[in-house]
Amino acid sequence: MPATAFMKPTVPPDEYEQTFMGASGALARERVRMAWWAHAALALLALWSLRATEVSHTIGQLLIIAVVWVFFMTLRTVVSPDAVHVQLGVFGPRIPLESIRSVRAVSLSVLRTRGWGIRFGFDGSTTYSVPSAAQRYIEIAYERRGKVRVVRAMSHDPERLVAAIERARAAPEVTARVRVAPADVPARVGQGEVTEPCGELEPTEPTSSGRAAVRPSSGERS
Repeated sequence: MPATAFMKPTVPPDEYEQTFMGASGALARERVRMAWWAHAALALLALWSLRATEVSHTIGQLLIIAVVWVFFMTLRTVVSPDAVHVQLGVFGPRIPLESIRSVRAVSLSVLRTRGWGIRFGFDGSTTYSVPSAAQRYIEIAYERRGKVRVVRAMSHDPERLVAAIERARAAPEVTARVRVAPADVPARVGQGEVTEPCGELEPTEPTSSGRAAVRPSSGERS
């Protein structure tokens, strides 16, 4: 079996993935859906809200439940030739391949993630998940605006996504976009000013006024 066969998406992309997540030429794609018991819990919560005595309270509660139900029903991860897209509902990052520093598969319990949805960790990481029995995640460390950020997305098969990302990162067009900062970049001072090396200063000589004068080195004399 060829090496790319196991990375081929088996579920055809829907219109949303094609339009907003670059799924047409995807190397890998996965959807993690909300478990049946989560749907049942939300349905019971909606029925319970109907017991409210005030109509305004009932409508408000039903709207909140509907928003949570619709927007957090499916977690999508798409590996395209130029980026990794992670979206829970309509929320989530687009991570350019050239900004990725590392990627791996990890196991996390719901206690570690402190629930489902979009969870922000004390270490600055962001975890995307849906109510599900899955406890596997793909973890991506990438650089954005000079800082390394970590994103985790729930997955039933994170190793497949990791393999697809590594394959995409190894493509020549991606490696050519990776920027390596030179070691001898001059330090910047103020706004856009760059320090430049100057000549050495020789010992001072007294002047007629009694003040010390700095004599430039021979390299700076005209």
